[in-house]
Amino acid sequence: MARFPFSRLVFGCCCWLTASLAFAARPPYSYFGDDAPPTPPSRYTANRTHNTNVGYDGQTHDPAACACDSCCCYRWQVWADGLFLTRSSAENIPLAFGDPIDPKGSEIFGTDDLDSGFNWGPNVGVYYSCNACTSIGIEYFSVQEWSSAGVAAGNISVQFPSFPYLPEFQVPGDPTSGYGVGNFLYTSRLHNAEINLRRRSSCFEWLTVLAGFRWIELGEEFHASFATGGTMPYFDIDTNNHLYGGQLGAIVLLHSSYKWTVDTWIKAGLCANVMDQDTFEDFRSAGGGTTYVNARTTSAAFTGDLGVKVVRRVTQRLSARAGYNLLWLEGVALAPEQLDASDPASGIAGINHKGGIFCHGGFVGLDFVW
Repeated sequence: MARFPFSRLVFGCCCWLTASLAFAARPPYSYFGDDAPPTPPSRYTANRTHNTNVGYDGQTHDPAACACDSCCCYRWQVWADGLFLTRSSAENIPLAFGDPIDPKGSEIFGTDDLDSGFNWGPNVGVYYSCNACTSIGIEYFSVQEWSSAGVAAGNISVQFPSFPYLPEFQVPGDPTSGYGVGNFLYTSRLHNAEINLRRRSSCFEWLTVLAGFRWIELGEEFHASFATGGTMPYFDIDTNNHLYGGQLGAIVLLHSSYKWTVDTWIKAGLCANVMDQDTFEDFRSAGGGTTYVNARTTSAAFTGDLGVKVVRRVTQRLSARAGYNLLWLEGVALAPEQLDASDPASGIAGINHKGGIFCHGGFVGLDFVW
């Protein structure tokens, strides 16, 4: 339980920091950035006599004209990154206990002991600039598999969906009795796609607002086996979350120069989460049978996205980019949290969709415009 509230605190502090930086630094223009930049003011020289701008082409331009009607510095923007993310779960779920008499009285292993670590995936985007202030495009990133494994051994019991499985009691003089080994494997994968319409403010060129549609797929598998007394019962839990919904956000330009650009973004969305879970138990090695239950439901979910990016211009069209991204999902079904939601032995199936995950990590890549 301790890690996720801390993640929420980090997310809130980052939002506060982003807002503070946004109002502290308001650059006049941008050569680069995710939003379509205006024509750089350096292309014109001031004509104080007639209060007009004279371009290098000799034409005059009314400074009162809308900046969004000026020419675009580019029409297309494409980026490709390598993304490195890790994730945390909402709460600790007890898995193994050290007192067979009181199975849940002495937890010795839980999901907090399973570290997903970092894994990489692609992060790509394509945007088309309708004019100097408006652009529309798509973004996609994914992490194919976070995986973590753990082992608990000793005179223990293991939590199964139907009931805690208890090993045989200790037999005096037999050190092998009452001993069990629990093996746990937790994997998950994430896919994210967005379609966004972005509009830079004509009054505040450092601010771009966006609205769009977001689709997120979060799938998880949790497997546990327990070897004791010559038997090895096991269970599998699979969950799938299909999130569809709208989002609003903003991109804030923190710094802009010919070589360097720094910006940050924040997005928040409300989605419909269509989710399902399958639970399977196998007690054949212990003289029992197999049981299977599944469930499906739809509920609301929240998405939050925050990040910062630094861009270094390499050529007129090519730039190198690096940054840090945070993604928060709330209202999703996580595989380990279904242990108490279903009872396969009784044919009862349910879905616990009160879970949440917090993903964060860095990315590096290239940006090309034309």
